[in-house]
Amino acid sequence: MRPSIQWNEARVVERLHDDDDISAPLNDLGLIAAARGNYLDAEALFRQSLLMGRQSLGERHPTLAITLNNLGKALLGERKYDEAAGGLQDGV
Repeated sequence: MRPSIQWNEARVVERLHDDDDISAPLNDLGLIAAARGNYLDAEALFRQSLLMGRQSLGERHPTLAITLNNLGKALLGERKYDEAAGGLQDGV
C-alpha cells in the first residue's frame, strides 16, 4: 500500500467524524477504493455519497456532479459502459 493513500484514508475517516455532511468524505473514500482498483467498493461509496449529498445539499448542488463523474469512472472500471455513460452525462 502506498503511504499517501494510507494517510489519505485515515484523514477521510477523521473527516467522517467532523463533518455534518458526510457525502464529501464518502466520495473521498470512493476515490481511494478506485485508486486501488477496487471499483465495486468505489461504486458503492459513490452511490452512498450521492444519496447523502442529495439529502444534505439538495438535488442540484455542483458537488454532486463531481461524484456522478467519479461514479461513471468507477462503472467504466467495472466495464458497465452503458450505465457509466448515463452517470457521466448526468454529471454534466
